[in-house]
Amino acid sequence: MTTETEFPDYQIAIYSTGLQIYADAVAPLAASAPSEGDGRITPPGVVLSACDASTEEQAIRLSHAYRFSQSSPQQRMYLVEGAVSYVCDLEQETLLRFGPYPVRAEQPDLAQLMAEHEAAVLARNVQDCQFDYRPGVAYRTALVTLRLNLAREEVGDVRLIRQVAMDNQP
Repeated sequence: MTTETEFPDYQIAIYSTGLQIYADAVAPLAASAPSEGDGRITPPGVVLSACDASTEEQAIRLSHAYRFSQSSPQQRMYLVEGAVSYVCDLEQETLLRFGPYPVRAEQPDLAQLMAEHEAAVLARNVQDCQFDYRPGVAYRTALVTLRLNLAREEVGDVRLIRQVAMDNQP
C-alpha cells in the first residue's frame, strides 16, 4: 500500500540563479496553458505530494502539469518552503532571521517583516554587518560574502567573514 502526503507550502525550484525567481514564484498558474512554464519555480496553485515508490525512493507529484523554463546542469532541484530574510538591525545591535514566509515579488522591508513575522535573534552585540552578492560570469562562479562585526566592552571586538561560492553557471 502506498501513502501520499501533500506539501502545500513547498515549491520546486530548478536552476534558480536570478532575481526573476521571486516574480515567478508569485505569478499565478495560467489556466489557458498550465503546462507552459516560463519560470524556474512552481507557481502558486501547484501542490506537491510525495508518494512512497519503494523503500529507497519517493516520487514527487505535481497537482498541475508545469514545464520549467530551464533544466539543471547538475540535475538538481530544490524544495523551497517560502522565503527567508536575514536582517542586521544595528539600532538593536542584532542579526535577525525571518521566515519562512510566503515568497513575494518584492523583498519586504524591515518594518513589514517586523509587523508580519516573528524574528529569531541569531546574534547580539552586532556593530556592523554586510551581505554582498557578486553574480557569476562565464569564467567564475558567483560569490556570496557575509561580514559581521561583534563587540562587547569587556571582551573586545571580533570580525567574522564567510564567503560561499555559488555554482550557478551552465
